Amino acid sequence: VGGCATGNTSSQTTTTASSSPRQADGVPVLPRAIEREVGAVYPDAALQSYVDRVGQKLVTGSALKGAYRFVVLDLPVVNAHAIVPGYVFVTRGLLAVLDDEAELAAALGHELGHLIERHAAQRARARQGVVDAAVEAAAATGSVIVGRSVARDGMLALRRYSREQELEADRIGLAYVVQAGYRGNAMASLIDRLRQQSRLEA
Repeated sequence: VGGCATGNTSSQTTTTASSSPRQADGVPVLPRAIEREVGAVYPDAALQSYVDRVGQKLVTGSALKGAYRFVVLDLPVVNAHAIVPGYVFVTRGLLAVLDDEAELAAALGHELGHLIERHAAQRARARQGVVDAAVEAAAATGSVIVGRSVARDGMLALRRYSREQELEADRIGLAYVVQAGYRGNAMASLIDRLRQQSRLEA
């Protein structure tokens, strides 16, 4: 999904499942370490409850194991991302451009796909492999230029790897959406909407 975050917002986090968000007047309260990473929670209890309810419908419909929390962040950017052990975040900016609940389910399902397939951990390992290979190449040849070349080629490969993960998350998320009873073209309409938004912002 075009609005899916890249970079460290999907990174592996050492937080345990016991750090599920507490509730303050119906608004999730995230552990400080996670809040520093993702930003502030949107202070609307009804909206938070609604988004979590849609997310839990996906979890139940697909019989996913583990605990998942769906939280709205107080950010105007159009984005969604997920971090372990089971947090799925959408921004108020993303909610503002969605057309219906099915598109929200598609965005949440896509992020669940990333979590289930452990894409963040895979990306971290692949990134470290590129760094290690570049350092080894520079040391073996005595040339920083060779090391940079290896790093550049590795980063290009990582982009393709990331695209494959995004497509896989789309495929898995679509299955979750359909199993939860939402319309089957919700993922496609979400992607079209995000592309339109991207063109508008450009």
